[in-house]
Amino acid sequence: MELVQKMGVRGAPTTLIFSPDGQEKHRFTGFQTPEEYLQELAKAA
Repeated sequence: MELVQKMGVRGAPTTLIFSPDGQEKHRFTGFQTPEEYLQELAKAA
């Protein structure tokens, strides 16, 4: 729960994408179809 609070996660599932230096690049919540999930990952690229 400490990590959940630290990262500001308010719902599940939540996916957080980080840069190699540890900065948050992108976040999305809720169920995603495989196609939607790949689209969200592409936004972080």
